[in-house]
Amino acid sequence: LKAEVILRAAARNGNRCLVLGALGCGAYRNPVRAVARIFAETLSALLASGAVSFDVVVYAVLNNPPVAEAFFEEHAAVNG
Repeated sequence: LKAEVILRAAARNGNRCLVLGALGCGAYRNPVRAVARIFAETLSALLASGAVSFDVVVYAVLNNPPVAEAFFEEHAAVNG
């Protein structure tokens, strides 16, 4: 639900480029692949339905290659 709210709010406010972090994967220690999959699936569904539209969506994951790789792989798995 948080992912959907973030994406819808960004679209509603006219944002065309979106920079996201690996929310909940730092201090809260949520499972990285699960968070990445949730964002990938939510973004894919909202784009497919026309509920949101962005020119660019990137994840700003610095100094943590395993986390960055997980987000890349999960998005690739969902979006082909």
